[in-house]
Amino acid sequence: MTPAELIVLRNLAIIPGMVAVLISLSVALCREIVKNDLRDRLCRPISVRWRPLVSTRLRCAFKVVYADLEGDVHRATCKMMGYSRKLRWFDDEIIGHINDSEG
Repeated sequence: MTPAELIVLRNLAIIPGMVAVLISLSVALCREIVKNDLRDRLCRPISVRWRPLVSTRLRCAFKVVYADLEGDVHRATCKMMGYSRKLRWFDDEIIGHINDSEG
């Protein structure tokens, strides 16, 4: 192989890595948008996990555990509506209570 062919093959091998980095950054941005939405609603995010099998190219889906002002712990799922910072919440249920007077 000539050096020019090796350079072309190297550049083609870099493309999947760049795509993976862009996808990772996109998911991180969506996750921060979910956490900011919870903070705007005066809730404390406990766990925000990406659901890759539910996500599509323009919509990220997350499984979220958060605490509200009363100390109730909720489990919910949410989807981003594109990159417009609009979230759609599903299956919000109370799974426990945090007692802040202890500790």
